[in-house]
Amino acid sequence: MSALIGEWKCFECRNIDSVMAELGVNQEIRDRVELEGSFLTIDFEESDLYIRQETSGQTYERTFVLGKEQEELTPDGRIVRTVFTLESDCILKQVQQHGFTEMVLIREVIDDLMTTSIRTGDSSATLKCRRIGPPKRRTATSNVTGAAADTTANSS
Repeated sequence: MSALIGEWKCFECRNIDSVMAELGVNQEIRDRVELEGSFLTIDFEESDLYIRQETSGQTYERTFVLGKEQEELTPDGRIVRTVFTLESDCILKQVQQHGFTEMVLIREVIDDLMTTSIRTGDSSATLKCRRIGPPKRRTATSNVTGAAADTTANSS
């Protein structure tokens, strides 16, 4: 799991709009999402997984228990059931279920590059991130399990 720990910056994003469309994300939200240049923090503490995303001026922090299905409020406002599993020291799998729609995200780290493969229905997308440092420090409100913490901030 140590290979996954860190602060990551997205430098390439392919086909994410078709995945969001397949998930039913409305056009207004899809138009605002800019994943290239976004930041992702991954950290572990025992069986807890901490994820922080900074995308399009918004910050979302969540803590999950590995292997346990939990409710999650996604950045686009959907309430999903999600499970994270650690497949190996460098592969983290996430399965989200929203109604009858399943989305699978596989994050794989090789050296200091993380490739995220996203698949739902007939659509797939790829994000590429570069490690830029150690994980950012957690805030006091980041212990909200499986839901967006009260750290949403608009930087515009």
